[in-house]
Parts: sequence; structure tokens; C-alpha cells
Amino acid sequence: MPDDVFGTPKPHPERPNRKRQLTDQDQRSIAERVRDCLDYPLLYEMAELLPPPNVVGCPREYPGIVYLIMAALTPVTKSKRSTTGLLASPQD
Repeated sequence: MPDDVFGTPKPHPERPNRKRQLTDQDQRSIAERVRDCLDYPLLYEMAELLPPPNVVGCPREYPGIVYLIMAALTPVTKSKRSTTGLLASPQD
């Protein structure tokens, strides 16, 4: 019977490496990740649930979906400035 429920741990060199190493074929390009974000249907459903713009104060310059797309793409591009540049550039 082990001392505790999990038993004695294996020595460090015998423990399996839990980190999965990604190869080049496993990694997706930034363009593919952006396309994945833009094709995600729940993003558009969430945009429909946003409250309408206020009548008081400065009106929104863009529709609500743009703010959700910015929030979804910022982790992909690593900064809001890069996301803005990506969205402002013409796409092929």
C-alpha cells in the first residue's frame, strides 16, 4: 500500500515530458488564424447581442462587430496596433 493515494513519484528523469512540441506542420500561419477567427460563427452572434449605441455622447465610428473582431485578433497579432494595421490593409 503506498503512503498516499498517488503513490511515490517517479524519479525526475523517468517522468514523461508533458509538453507537446509543435512541428512546423502543426503550426498555423497568422493568415490562417485570422481566417479562423473571422469564420467563427459565434463571433457574429455575439455582435448581435451588443447593446445599441448611446444617443448621448460621441457616436461609435464602427459597428459593434469591429470591436469584437479587434478583441479576437489581438492575441493572434500580439498587439492592437498590429491588429489595426492588419484590418486596414487590403486583403487578397
